[in-house]
Amino acid sequence: MSSFLCLFRRRIFPALVVFSLFSVAAQAQSFWLEAECGQVGSLWNRPADATASNSQYTTIQPGSNSTASAPSNTAGYMNFPLTVSQSGTYRVFARVSGQTADDDSFWVRMDGGSWVMWNNWWNPAWVWVQFPNTFALSAGNHTLTFAFREDGARIDKLNVTTSTALPTGTGSAASNCSTGTTLTVSPNTVSVAAAANSTGTFSVTSNTSWTVTDDQTWLTVSPSSGTNNGSVTVTAQQNTGASSRSAVATVAATGAASQTVTVTQSGTGSAACTVPPMPSFASLPNNSFFPDPFLFMSGTRMTTKAEWACRRAEIAAQAQEFEYGYKPITPSANSTGSRSGNTLTVNVTDNGKTMSFNASITYPSTGTAPYPAMIAIGGSSLNSSALSSMGVAVINLPNDQIAQQVNQSSRGVGKFYDMYGNGHSAGALMAWAWGTSRLIDALEKTPAANIDTTRLGVTGCSRNGKGALTAGAFDERIKLTIPQESGSGGAGNWRVSNFMLSQGQSTQTLSEIVGENVWFRANFSQFSSSVNKLPFDHHSLAGLVAPRALLLIENNILWLGPQSSWSGANAARMIWQGLGVTDKMGYSLTTEHGHCSFPASQQADVNAYVQKFLVGGGTANTNILRNDPGVPFNQGMWVNWTVPTLSGSL
Repeated sequence: MSSFLCLFRRRIFPALVVFSLFSVAAQAQSFWLEAECGQVGSLWNRPADATASNSQYTTIQPGSNSTASAPSNTAGYMNFPLTVSQSGTYRVFARVSGQTADDDSFWVRMDGGSWVMWNNWWNPAWVWVQFPNTFALSAGNHTLTFAFREDGARIDKLNVTTSTALPTGTGSAASNCSTGTTLTVSPNTVSVAAAANSTGTFSVTSNTSWTVTDDQTWLTVSPSSGTNNGSVTVTAQQNTGASSRSAVATVAATGAASQTVTVTQSGTGSAACTVPPMPSFASLPNNSFFPDPFLFMSGTRMTTKAEWACRRAEIAAQAQEFEYGYKPITPSANSTGSRSGNTLTVNVTDNGKTMSFNASITYPSTGTAPYPAMIAIGGSSLNSSALSSMGVAVINLPNDQIAQQVNQSSRGVGKFYDMYGNGHSAGALMAWAWGTSRLIDALEKTPAANIDTTRLGVTGCSRNGKGALTAGAFDERIKLTIPQESGSGGAGNWRVSNFMLSQGQSTQTLSEIVGENVWFRANFSQFSSSVNKLPFDHHSLAGLVAPRALLLIENNILWLGPQSSWSGANAARMIWQGLGVTDKMGYSLTTEHGHCSFPASQQADVNAYVQKFLVGGGTANTNILRNDPGVPFNQGMWVNWTVPTLSGSL
């Protein structure tokens, strides 16, 4: 017996110890999560379903599809925070359903990493499916994120676990649902235009009944009550005042804290628009598509033409914050002018300093004073004789005096920086735009100059063409903008230029241009390897000219990025289309010729625009979309939005 016991201790007990250790190591860590109880963005619906776990599931709103890449709008995300106590390899199982093969995909990522497409699992019944990737998670806090890809895809429950076993039924009880009443609204601020019947919307996310009230007689809400998730439309009466006004809509539900939405209606001018604070670079989402020019920063889309004034103000603010630097707000009263012969002297006093510059004027051989005029950034490369024969004067802006542009050593050098300091955020392009505005101020106060300041255009070629587009975008007194061969940083879209380079085409990109010169603000370089984080592209910057007239003249030189400018122009024209004025936006691309040597083949295009929008009375066709070399525009690759049908008038 003693021999047997000894053998038992030597052989059996160690085996039991090994088994016990094995059991501890094999114990899985598992998180059970209801989809509807996650941090669910406002674009998701939470329908009731008796066959779903917790009797609810989530699905994206109909019509929301993002098949090429994950959506940039965080309202289309669902976040699931996790606190992991045990590091290891984790798998994601989801209880999902999709009625067809076009209703069976999501985008998935962990901790803000790269998005992974999860596709081809469709089944009309609820089924558990394993996400193909695993995640190596350390102990600590993590966030699993789902984003919509195809509408119709439904998700009920998640299991994040170190186990390899496929769950069954509705799984175990979830840990992320509270039993109390839930009520949230998104966004918390809504902007509407000054025009009568201007509207905006916000979403209500709840698991109970709720009501909506507002505190101003000029605002109405519809519906005034609802159950579970819903959308509320606010409609404003006309604001005839110059200043903006605000109202508060309050959403209330029994058992939950009331939620408020501030509705701001602009006054009679764009100056009354309320522009939200600019986001940080780090918070900008990646978006491989051209950003939607009709989408307010709040997440709502334009519904009226009058709203363009405030959407335009947002784009202008974004462009200054991230690309150009800020244009100083210099009162018109601070500028004076005087004419001597063919020279206009412009004097500006601001920031406790005074500066001046001279602009030469070439008067036309025909016409009657006061003359319409084309302001030429650094001189004009258009056909001067043709302009003269149409009765148009040409005014040369000495842009290099205002802001130097030799190379990187030119940063902060020029009369603009003498006035505002060499550390001012504005790059050379915005400094030139400021100089153009001061020139116009001086012309308005100098009748002896014989220039009609209600009929002003701006032009320039190459780098000066970039300046012409900037000047036209940021001064609404300019009636016609004609950038010539402006390429990247002008008519071209940064996203397409990067794509062209990736296809082996030697063209100028953002990462190259920020090292070449000082045209943009210094920290624009942070987008060198992150072009897709730009919350705009140059189709929107061209759109800042709308609804005024814009004619983009381009040359099929690869470095200028003809595919980039053609793609950007097609997208930009959708802005004029939405505003109902497509005859005021044109694009003309000819076959390759000498850079800035204006070809006779484009003269008719220029004549049509000058005669119609500068001289007045022109009847030639200005619906110009000319692409002589036939460069491509892949709309499906770059544009994932549509032109809205906008009501009212501008």
